Amino acid sequence: MRVVVIGADVHHTLIALKQEDIRRPTVSEAAYPGGAALLRDLIARVTAPTPVEVVHASNQVRTFAACRQYPIRVDPVGAKAENVIWRIDKLLGQTEVERRFDAHLGEKAADLLIMEIPHVIDVAGNDVSPIDMDLQGEMAEDGWAVIKTEAAKYIGSRLFQSVNRLARGRQIVVMSLSTVRRLDNTLFIGALSWESTADAIRSALARELTHSASPQGTATSDLPHSVLVSIMNDGAVCLRCEPSGLGLTLIYDPKSIEGEWVQFRPGRMAGYTQCLVAAVAAGVAKEMAAPAIEKYVHAGIQGGRKLHEIGYQFTAPVPFPTGQVAEEIQLWLGDIANLSGELPKIRVQNCDEVNWSILKRHFSQHPSGGNLQILGWPDVRERLMGLVKAGISESFRNVPAVSFDKFTAVSRDEIETLRAVRGLMREYGSRRTNKRPLSIAVFGAPGSGKSFAVKSVAKSIHHSLEFETLEFNLSQFSEPGQLYGALHQVRDCALSGKMPLVFWDEFDCAFHGPYGWLRYFLAPMQDGKFTQGQTTHSVGNAVFVFAGGTSQDVQTFRERAERDLAAKGPDFLSRLHGFLNVAGLNHAGILLCGVLVRRAVLLRELLLVYATGINGSRTANILDIDDSVITAFLCVQEFRFGARSVEAILQMSRLEGKNRFEPSCLPPADQIDLHVNSSEWLSLLDGTAPILLGGDANNPLIGW
Repeated sequence: MRVVVIGADVHHTLIALKQEDIRRPTVSEAAYPGGAALLRDLIARVTAPTPVEVVHASNQVRTFAACRQYPIRVDPVGAKAENVIWRIDKLLGQTEVERRFDAHLGEKAADLLIMEIPHVIDVAGNDVSPIDMDLQGEMAEDGWAVIKTEAAKYIGSRLFQSVNRLARGRQIVVMSLSTVRRLDNTLFIGALSWESTADAIRSALARELTHSASPQGTATSDLPHSVLVSIMNDGAVCLRCEPSGLGLTLIYDPKSIEGEWVQFRPGRMAGYTQCLVAAVAAGVAKEMAAPAIEKYVHAGIQGGRKLHEIGYQFTAPVPFPTGQVAEEIQLWLGDIANLSGELPKIRVQNCDEVNWSILKRHFSQHPSGGNLQILGWPDVRERLMGLVKAGISESFRNVPAVSFDKFTAVSRDEIETLRAVRGLMREYGSRRTNKRPLSIAVFGAPGSGKSFAVKSVAKSIHHSLEFETLEFNLSQFSEPGQLYGALHQVRDCALSGKMPLVFWDEFDCAFHGPYGWLRYFLAPMQDGKFTQGQTTHSVGNAVFVFAGGTSQDVQTFRERAERDLAAKGPDFLSRLHGFLNVAGLNHAGILLCGVLVRRAVLLRELLLVYATGINGSRTANILDIDDSVITAFLCVQEFRFGARSVEAILQMSRLEGKNRFEPSCLPPADQIDLHVNSSEWLSLLDGTAPILLGGDANNPLIGW
């Protein structure tokens, strides 16, 4: 087998600054070959004894980076490990990358081609990446090409088409997410959820692949075999070009999102995507007839993680840990049944599915040739019982769950909205040039936890400013002077150096007419000032949280407010920077899967507070609670006062000294009727509730 690596001749220089004695810092230097040579070494070690040739397509490029010692991992609460790992602190620059790029395979046909294409910018800022050329040479009839491109416009280019012809469609394109973001007309809102990131990648690359296809349509011969997008060390998106369309597979870390895996492992390394390319190339070399691309990608992610955890080794002859990284890749290319740390993957067969989510797939089955179907009650019930008793990490280990301090979100909508709001608050808190408050509206049913959600988001933000919560209920104000007094409190808090987190509860209540208070907030929201009498005061830095009392979601409020011109509804809406819809806890005639999960998460969190005795295994947090009690909490149609009712029932229960939560611990029916329909509650406890009868996979009684 002839394996050829084509790429730039890159030479990395690392400068390490040791500050053991701040008066006498010592500097050491190390260097190692990168680019095509590094890829060759990684692939050769994994595929040994297969020889790997290297072709330097351009003159040497030198890069320079400053390194320092970092902890292996930083604890989320701030505790640091011993500083023993060398990683890059900052990039110092590089020599100019030449436009010349000689892509040739030599005289013999290649069985496997691996090529790195650089991203080149001229002095005028124009993209002059070397993609307007042909690949010279021949490839074997059953040969493969693995192309790592930093040139965003590679797909559809002359070089892309040339490689595809020689490889007869067996071309695998690998790029990083940062490269995809450079594509024209590509919208990436940010790292909000795995689902939204995968959708954005698919949408961006679908356009590129459509443009690369022949004018007659989408001939498969005009398309590559796969396009792989590396999302740092957190995951990857694999797009398979099939006659029926793009097949999407997402490999993801449920405990993180883009950039979060390294967040608690500070510093960076050069070569993450090269680890993925080396794994894919090595896997293809071993199984050319039927390559398992997704498995190779997963091995590459694990190799990149190993690289980051080891760091640079300045005492070794070569600082890059090639051997250890190759061993890790080789390990994950083999039998992984007994390995820990495997990342889950999910295949999305219908890429046009709107608002698909990993959580929905956890409660669904996909019959051969059919659409997704929600599992029947017995299977759903089993998953929920595990969630309440053992927690998310056990029963929902493949479902992304994001903790915002004490608030845990598991649904795609909640995760995306809460992350977006946290991003707004983090950005606002990090700036010192704010001239007006950050204004966010939050809506939800009574007792849904609107204030709790926002407070938890604020507590999950780590920056130099400390939030101080102020709460005012506008339904209790009778004249504007009370509002001005509240704004003075906000101003005093800001002057003290803290960041006021101000809740304006029931801001949408009536005051001399519908939405009467909105007009009084226009000046503070727009200019950061308010006028009282003849004096104008500055509000200062503050986060305004407008909590709705009459509208349960932003759509309802917008429709009503836009019609009320006299109350300045449209003017108020135009001054909002964001919103949050907090989902309720009540079902709608049938069991709603999203509600079941939210209730299960809430119930477990409250049980850990109010029923500490039933935690039989304190280290594992396994709760001893009767299944019928869980069923009643999850399936009763309505909690009259939302989360407050769930909490009240637990507080009313006789749990002191109990090591198991049984039905006998619950309060009497006449007392519990204050918070739920007691007849329905009792029927759920004894298993006679009609809603539980007849539920199966063929006739599910569960919806979203």
